[in-house]
Amino acid sequence: MRTCRGVGAVLLVAAIAWFPWLVRPQAAAASPNRSQLAGAPAGVLVVVRTLTWTQAAAAARAHGGQVTAGLVSTLPPDASLPERVLSLAAGRPVDATALGAAGARAGPAAFDRMRADNPDASFGALPRTRVLAAPGMDAAGLLATGSTGVPPPPAPLPSGGRLSPGPGELLAVGVADAAQLDQVLPRLVPGAAGQRVLVVGLESPPERARTAPLLSLGAPGGFASPGGAAGGGGTSGVATSDSTRRQGLVAFQDVRPTLTGSETGTQGAPIRTLPRPDPLARIGHLDDQVASLVRARGLAIVLYVVLGTAALAASLAGLLLVRAPGAPAAEGMRRLARGLLLPTLAIPSGYLLASALAPSSWVGWLLLGLGAGVALAVVAWLLDRRIAAAGGAWVAPALLGALLTGLVVADLLVGGAALSRPLLGNSAFDGERFYGLGNGYFALAMAGIFLVAAFRRPPAWAVAAMLAGLAVVDGLPALGADVGGALTAMLAAAAAWLLLSGARMSAARVVGLFAAAGAAGVAVAIGAGLALGPVTHGGRVGRELLGGDPGTALRAIGNQLSGNFGLLAENVWAWFGPLLVVVAGVVSLRPPEPFRSVPEWVRRVVVTGTLASALLIVLNDTGVTAAAGSGLALVSTLAWSALQPTRAPGPVRSRPSVPRA
Repeated sequence: MRTCRGVGAVLLVAAIAWFPWLVRPQAAAASPNRSQLAGAPAGVLVVVRTLTWTQAAAAARAHGGQVTAGLVSTLPPDASLPERVLSLAAGRPVDATALGAAGARAGPAAFDRMRADNPDASFGALPRTRVLAAPGMDAAGLLATGSTGVPPPPAPLPSGGRLSPGPGELLAVGVADAAQLDQVLPRLVPGAAGQRVLVVGLESPPERARTAPLLSLGAPGGFASPGGAAGGGGTSGVATSDSTRRQGLVAFQDVRPTLTGSETGTQGAPIRTLPRPDPLARIGHLDDQVASLVRARGLAIVLYVVLGTAALAASLAGLLLVRAPGAPAAEGMRRLARGLLLPTLAIPSGYLLASALAPSSWVGWLLLGLGAGVALAVVAWLLDRRIAAAGGAWVAPALLGALLTGLVVADLLVGGAALSRPLLGNSAFDGERFYGLGNGYFALAMAGIFLVAAFRRPPAWAVAAMLAGLAVVDGLPALGADVGGALTAMLAAAAAWLLLSGARMSAARVVGLFAAAGAAGVAVAIGAGLALGPVTHGGRVGRELLGGDPGTALRAIGNQLSGNFGLLAENVWAWFGPLLVVVAGVVSLRPPEPFRSVPEWVRRVVVTGTLASALLIVLNDTGVTAAAGSGLALVSTLAWSALQPTRAPGPVRSRPSVPRA
């Protein structure tokens, strides 16, 4: 009965998750705080190679007038300057390797190879562009790249005089730093009423993840509408877009749609203005928050990995000492191992709570996360003792698993602010996921379900229902907006139904079960995006698949999935997660002597979790790094169960059987 009530609560949470999805389109349309669609047929664009927010804010104050301020995502640190400029022009990442060191001065053959290397990128969609470049900024001339041929060389930036675009012309100016920007801004004059001077940083400053300053300066009225009329009611504000759904943050892919008023051929959306008082101060606070996150996250990940490794090492030592004759330290080592395992399982929840508050100091952010994690571990241990005394079956790891999954779902329901700036995994400021549920905390949320399944022992259908509910929450465009995660969780639900129920099924029915689960995941993640029309990765892929250009969608999916191989090749620490997953699977299927006391049910749950983690690695672009969280939780499950007898409501009556043809 208690199990049914618990499963009912989880299903209720999943059902509630649909409510914001249903009301979101109407609420967004009725919002009075969003300006009209940004974009102008022509204007002034200034690209600055290196610019900090402090420098950008000073330039905006010196310029005077209305300002829209924000941060813009940038390409990874190893991207070249030509790649950054071409990506702005195309509205999507561009590989400019073919241009080599010549950059904008490369010959026709190099530009033909560059276009062939980027079959999905469209060039020449910007208005007629005239480029002026300061010394060292010849790459700015790539903004004038057309669909064929070589772009005209940029003209040298004059040392004096007014700078203004001609009729129907986009004036692009490339400068190297803040000093050159300060010299150019007073000389820039927008060409028509309502047009603005758009300033975009190309490279992220140190300790700012992958963000750079963005400013819109000029006549009152915020960004201009496609027809040239000013939007935003003549007030200053912060930048946002449908690509990011974050106040003060836009993507570099949004620059081209902002200049053209069209998303066609891009991965971005026009920038909008949210009227806010003192936008420069607001973005200054956001910039400081990014710096705090970057510094806190670097140490937080290291501490989490060190704690988890120490917990597993202590667990193995405690299990081996039991079999050593005359080892009085065995029980002490086992207590130490359990004392380390609980904080390891609790730290992700503590980190998420700290990210919800996001202290301005990186030290405070880190200490709050660690302190919350330790406090949650202590509370779970005390509850474990009280529940055991009362004859209950909820043990500390199951409590922490339920809490972790519940916190992830709850944060998504209220807007996902904590998940946009996590201490584990990439943030919105890393330019990889601006909203929804990232792979790191998706893996942890899924691991939380397996912790509940291992130590609470619900029936197979309940475990499958919890995983399917996670797939719904993770896949809906208004919540997780994660295609790979939704597919992973839905297929994991099918695996749980099959492996934990012990039902005999033919090979054809097994294939049909997984096919139905995959179709359900696609329907949630891609179908909902197509039906509702928000700008999401799933909706964009669906439109490309159904819009006569499946090659573009398939190439995009291939590029996403190939990222795992790059991570494994470039970073030895990326192997940490996959190795833990392999260890969990092998120990469950062929348990060595110290783990033979682990109950069969727990081992079956871990095998299911191993399969789910393998799907996570295969179906998600950063799955190899995200698997560190799920792999650590699976191995910790085996260690805890071997160190301490598992309390459960009763024996599992069904046994798994091999599917027969």
